[in-house]
Amino acid sequence: MFDTFCFLDSNNYQSDNYCQWEFLLAIGVQQELEIKEKGVTPFEQFKAFQKAQQDWLFGFLSYDLKNDIEELSSQNKDKINLPLLHFFVPSILIKLTKRLELEITTVNINPKTVFDAINATEVPTSTPKVFDNVNAKFTKSEYTDTIKKIQQHIVEGDIYELNFCQEFFINDIDLEVLEFFIQLNQLAKAPFTTFYKKKNQYLCCASPERFLKKRGDKLISQPIKGTIKRGATPEKDEQQKKLLHRSKKDRSENVMIVDLVRNDLSKSCKTGSVNVTELFGIYGFEQVYQMISTIEGKLNSNIHFIDAIKNAFPMGSMTGTPKVKSMQLIERYEKTKRGLYSGAVGYITPDDDFDFNVVIRSALYNASNKYLSFQVGGAIVYDSIPEKEFEECLLKAKAILNVLHPIQYKITETDQELNEILLLQKANSMYSISSEEAQKEGFVTVQHTLELLKEMNAPFQHTIALFEGRVIAYALVMLKSIASKIPILIPMFEQINQLNYKGQQLGKTRYIVMGQICIDKLYRGKGIFYRLYENMKIQLQTDFQYIITEVSSRNQRSLRAHYKVGFENIKIYTSQKEEWNILVLAIR
Repeated sequence: MFDTFCFLDSNNYQSDNYCQWEFLLAIGVQQELEIKEKGVTPFEQFKAFQKAQQDWLFGFLSYDLKNDIEELSSQNKDKINLPLLHFFVPSILIKLTKRLELEITTVNINPKTVFDAINATEVPTSTPKVFDNVNAKFTKSEYTDTIKKIQQHIVEGDIYELNFCQEFFINDIDLEVLEFFIQLNQLAKAPFTTFYKKKNQYLCCASPERFLKKRGDKLISQPIKGTIKRGATPEKDEQQKKLLHRSKKDRSENVMIVDLVRNDLSKSCKTGSVNVTELFGIYGFEQVYQMISTIEGKLNSNIHFIDAIKNAFPMGSMTGTPKVKSMQLIERYEKTKRGLYSGAVGYITPDDDFDFNVVIRSALYNASNKYLSFQVGGAIVYDSIPEKEFEECLLKAKAILNVLHPIQYKITETDQELNEILLLQKANSMYSISSEEAQKEGFVTVQHTLELLKEMNAPFQHTIALFEGRVIAYALVMLKSIASKIPILIPMFEQINQLNYKGQQLGKTRYIVMGQICIDKLYRGKGIFYRLYENMKIQLQTDFQYIITEVSSRNQRSLRAHYKVGFENIKIYTSQKEEWNILVLAIR
């Protein structure tokens, strides 16, 4: 219905002391400014547009505006093709305050009509497709070799730090963009989330980072440098948080960018007013912990606030130090034009206040050419380990990859840990048999299923249950399309595909969980399945419709454990050994 809208969601993030709105939704266009080409004084046009409107403005600044700020160029390919700059005055503006007070402002339509239309709208519940064809512009070896070249520039004194990025992409993809955004937002719950549409081009952004905010005469910037994944348990989570805070490498990256941002703000702020109000703050998000510092200053009354944006753009966290040389090397070594990625999206109020994010953890989609792109990167310094930098890229892309393909791209425990679990399981479990023997006996064990998955080179995921720091159980998660190719599961899938639960055909689910396997007999019957299920919800952060598990028909405690966590027995598939059954369980 509308060609243009911008949705900004703080996701009720409690650690942002500067956030003023729970969400802002700008819909439709009264007036707009669009600049596509270099050399047309974009920031001067931006100032003139803002002065003429004196209204709420929503829009974005693309990274390649750098070419109008400095003597730079961008020659890499861009298949998203958004303009350099786009701002608009909305026809409908919906604001939700932190006190959950809703305000609707409209032009040529009754606000109540808008409110009633919102209440009558059903949120999509269907599940997006699973996409297997995610491509990368760099192979892992190309990426790590390029990092070594960048480090040589550091050795030679050209730069101290550089933000190096790579693109992942899918060609010829029919993406249900709204469903994709909803799933991404549910996974990431980021404080600077953005859903932006400009005709056939979309931004789905789950950014945790603020570029620049103005409130009154105060300017606030909060660069991020330093990332570590969340732990699978509260104990591991706290360890990861402390590890990031103590990391010399991450502190070094962070303080270099803090110095750069201080320099950028000093161009616009009163002398002596620029201060670091927080250094090396550790902030928790759904997938990761981040090291964030806060720099504040008072805007000089002689400086236009749009010039303050220009003086700090592009943001130091996405360029490097020195900034201009870093941007020259970024153009040399990256393979994709950044476009809106590592640019900024935000709003400007009628009172000349503003708040802009950093466009990271984002997917860009061009519906005209069916091209999906998302870029990730990290700060390269002298002591960076190239392989670790590559792993950090995957970690930062985790939420997007999970939406596109929730199993293949999971970032979890190491293969070594899984192998150790299997050794324990073989030593303690009655299932210490080969795949061939298991098929003869009619068992569907995680052990032999894992062997088959590895033979097939098929994607899978595992999750573990811990008790007092010990691994006591684990389960496999795999795509249904893969699981249905495993010989022992084929006859069971013939029955699963016919199952209905509350009017829904279970056979349409994307993937299944296979468990439980209890490693230590001491813990059997002690709520293991409950622990495993709860850990799956936390660690996998995904939706699954049914679980396949084996139980003894005599083990009533095990059956009660299934009911306790909200599963209902849908079908029992009896194995050749009559005292053992395969249960197919569906979430209530």
